[in-house]
Amino acid sequence: MQASGNNAGVKLRAHLLFLLFAGCATPPVEAPPSPPELTPNFLGQEAIPILLRPQDTELVENPNFLAAVEAIQGENWRGAAILLQQLRQEFAGDSLVACHWWVLAQGEEAAEVLLQSASHPVAQSLAGHFALAIAGSLVGDETAAFAHWNACVAGRPRDSSILRAAALSGHAAGRSSAAARLLDRVAALEPLDTEDQLLRAQALAAADRHEEAYLQFEQLLEFNGNDPELWNQAGLAAFGVGRMGGDRGSWRRAARCFRRAQELDPQDVRFPFNLGCSLDWADDPSSAELAYRRSLELNPAHVAAGENLAILLNGVQRGEEGRSVLRALLRQPLTAPETTRVQA
Repeated sequence: MQASGNNAGVKLRAHLLFLLFAGCATPPVEAPPSPPELTPNFLGQEAIPILLRPQDTELVENPNFLAAVEAIQGENWRGAAILLQQLRQEFAGDSLVACHWWVLAQGEEAAEVLLQSASHPVAQSLAGHFALAIAGSLVGDETAAFAHWNACVAGRPRDSSILRAAALSGHAAGRSSAAARLLDRVAALEPLDTEDQLLRAQALAAADRHEEAYLQFEQLLEFNGNDPELWNQAGLAAFGVGRMGGDRGSWRRAARCFRRAQELDPQDVRFPFNLGCSLDWADDPSSAELAYRRSLELNPAHVAAGENLAILLNGVQRGEEGRSVLRALLRQPLTAPETTRVQA
């Protein structure tokens, strides 16, 4: 009996890793030094992530470079890539190479970038790791991307934008505990915004740190109490507390959250099902029955709701009603595995 979750209703920062264009606070003297910021300035510099901006005055004044920046501003990735390739024949520097990789990756050549950069010395530079982290995410290899983001964190340990990007990638890579720790480091530098808090709550829940996740969701709900998905996720965190050995109050908190989610969106089948599960675990079979039946009203082929209801009814000496529920399920257009499961 497991409640179901889905993050579709809550929007995370869509592509945080593409937004790392601003500088960060100056680290205290005891922190490892960060690479120097951009010198000199050039027109359109905000179009290029700060770690990829060249330091060579002659380069940034070159007409081809300025044309490449203009192409980047217009998202003409192919044109920018051609110009940067030409510049690489004339100028050296990690940032120029990494900027070229970044542009290629944005222009749907991320896989080729990862392949060609494998043995390139710039791949071990801070700028290289940054570009390859983005390329990894673009091809869906968050494990590789997270490794590169970690290298960026090592180079800029107090850069909140790098820490955020690493956390987002780590969560996507299944490294949720690490993601939560990275966001804790952000919180030590500056207040977490709403999206940071949401990512932290989801990362804590995925890492089975359900009590902390629930507390974080509670804070989010103080400012966004009309989001049914947020209530659902808070309920899942409370449900997780109960499953990890919490008292009966955990199930009641979960039920309160799922009930509120259902009130806000009565047509989402997950919410009454999750409510039924929490009430079932809270030893409230009458209320759980109503919730499971509501799930089946919304989706008569909801196998888990039907099975849970049948088990519940059998447990309160209403076995024939439970078997009737299963027979009704078998009249639905189930998949072959679902049919086998119900028949068993």
